[in-house]
Formats: sequence, C-alpha cells, structure tokens
Amino acid sequence: MKRIVAYFSIFFVTIFWGTSFVSSKIVLNKISPFELGFYRYIFAALFLLIIFFIVEKDKTIKKQDFPILFLSSFVGVFLYFYAENSALNYLSASVSSIILSMLPIFMIIVNFFINKEKISKTKITAVLASIIGVFFVVRADFSATVFSNEIKGYSFMLFAIITWIIYVFTTLRLRKKYSNLKIITYQAVISLILFAPFSVSKISNVITLNYEYWLNIAYLGIFCSGIAFYLYVYAIKNLGTIVSSIFINFIPVVTIVTGSIILDETLNLMQIIGVIIIFLVMCILVFNDYLKFKGAKKND
Repeated sequence: MKRIVAYFSIFFVTIFWGTSFVSSKIVLNKISPFELGFYRYIFAALFLLIIFFIVEKDKTIKKQDFPILFLSSFVGVFLYFYAENSALNYLSASVSSIILSMLPIFMIIVNFFINKEKISKTKITAVLASIIGVFFVVRADFSATVFSNEIKGYSFMLFAIITWIIYVFTTLRLRKKYSNLKIITYQAVISLILFAPFSVSKISNVITLNYEYWLNIAYLGIFCSGIAFYLYVYAIKNLGTIVSSIFINFIPVVTIVTGSIILDETLNLMQIIGVIIIFLVMCILVFNDYLKFKGAKKND
C-alpha cells in the first residue's frame, strides 16, 4: 500500500513542480530570483510550521545533525532555487524543464560511483527513452543558442541539478533519524533566513504586486515547496532515488500543457509524440518496478 501511495505522491510532485516553472516565469517578470525565493518560502515556512506544531510531538533536532541540515537547506533549497529562478530569466519554462530532465542520468552516475548501485538495463533504457521524449516535447535546439546569452541559463540549470543531487543524498541521511515533515520544516525556515538578507531591502518591489502575482507566489510556497517537498521525500523513501528521479522527466510535459492553458502556448505534433513517449516510458517503468517488488515479496 505504501508503494502505491508513493507512486501517487511522486505523480503529484511532477504536477506541482511542472506548473511551478510557469508560475515562476510569471512572477519573475516583476521581482528578482532572490526575492521570489524569499517570498515563496515565507508561505512555505508558515504553512509547514502550522502543520509541524499540530502533528509533530518531538520538535527537536540533535545538535550534531544541524551541520547536515544546514547543508541540505543551503545547497538543495537556497542555491537550487536561486539557480533555477536565474535560469528562467534566460530560458523559457520548457527549456528549463528539459535541462532538469537530465537529473536521472546524473543520479545514475552518482549512484554507480558512490553507492556502487547496479542499474538494470530496463531503467537505463527508460531514462534514455524518456530523455528522447522530452526533446520531442520541448523541441530543444542547442546549436542555435550555444554561443548566445542563453548559455547562462543552461549553466544555471546544470548547477541546479548538481545542488539537487546533493540535497537528495543529504536528506536521505536525515530521513534515517527524523520524519519527513520535521526535515522539510526545518529546511524551509533555514532557507527563509538565508534568502532574507538579499530580499528584505527590496520590499518596495513587491508592494505594488497585484493579486495574480501573490497567488502564484502562494502556490509556489504552499504547494510546490511545502506539500511537494514532503511528498518527494516520501517517494524517495518508498521508491528509491532513481525511480523517483525518472518521474522528473514528466515535468516538461506538465509545463507544456500548463503553458498552453495559461500562456496560450500551443502543442504541435512533435510535442504530442513526445508526451506519448514519456507516458509509455513511465508506464513501463512503474510496471517493471512493481513486478520486481512483487517477486521480492514472494521470495520473502
């Protein structure tokens, strides 16, 4: 049952994070990457603190775990969102999504060298096929932009991937001792403090924002940083890092669909083919993982 819930969790994570690119792109028309991170985490921290104080009985973190908690917050939240938000100043939401879809490739390499984790041919094939599908979806053309200013955007997104991998592994260490809610609540508060020095002095920039921008910021904070982070950690716990990361490839599809609805973007035949490829890959991956899980359960 937990595994089924984990699949639903990672599915909703892709929905929230896929739409977050569009919401971020809208808000970044008015404020800076640091400011977006700060106000996003005001909502995230407040939401999580309310749930935290209601649900958690033990609210403490051991002193020896604060360095790793700070590292995960600094690298995986503060630096990650600065990099992602900065990339969106140079790239479209769709192109940013495709760069992020390279995460499973990096995760496989890291797992192979650090954890000596063997990767099945099915998972390798699934990763490669999903990447192909994503390229169909966003129609990436690196040759046209490799010497342009957009190289900054690509660099920021690659840096975001590196910070996210560090976040995954540092959070896994914390998860052995603490609940998901406690981890992400502390991370949200620490990240808010880290963003504050770069944003508080520019408060005049947000006073003039209308309700549309504030709704997007609130959505990014509560759903994309609060709820989604909790679900993501839960998915990692029950599905593993690689299976969870492969679902990240679904994010560009969500971004494209959301962009077509909110930003009046259109889907062409190539993009539809890409959506179908990614969907089929996800189905095969989940089914293969389910069969292995059932087989292991029978052996036990």
